[in-house]
Amino acid sequence: MKKLNPNINFYFFGRKFAVEGDKTNTSFEYQEIMESKIPFFEIPAGRIQRRLTKYTFSSLIKILPGFLKSFILLAKIRPRLVLTFGGYLALPVAVAAVLLRIPVVAHEQTPKLGLANEIIFKLARLKAVSAAVAAGMEMPGSVAAMSGSSERAMV
Repeated sequence: MKKLNPNINFYFFGRKFAVEGDKTNTSFEYQEIMESKIPFFEIPAGRIQRRLTKYTFSSLIKILPGFLKSFILLAKIRPRLVLTFGGYLALPVAVAAVLLRIPVVAHEQTPKLGLANEIIFKLARLKAVSAAVAAGMEMPGSVAAMSGSSERAMV
């Protein structure tokens, strides 16, 4: 993309470490983004869980800091668009983007939406799916786009 338009800037919001609490192993996405020389912003985020577990409380505590950091960074950067691929890390970024009136594009790579993407898909201006089976998902109130091979359902 940068070769097509050198004025395009990319920013990556994610997690730096692969496993929570383990500061020795950096995540694959962090390594790839750093190698690509794209600015990386670590976002603390908690998972919204469908049932109560021993991790529920500690996870809920991280949601507000993740949202606030996302909001502040997006307000400073002012991107024209936020593209998410779902997951608990994408949720605070998408919510902050919507509050700042930055359009959100959400992409789902699997046949079933996770809880975070269920919420993000309600906020997104454009919803994209990558599998033919996912094309049948209900996506009210927005345009749906299909990416990837439609032959995937046959594999």
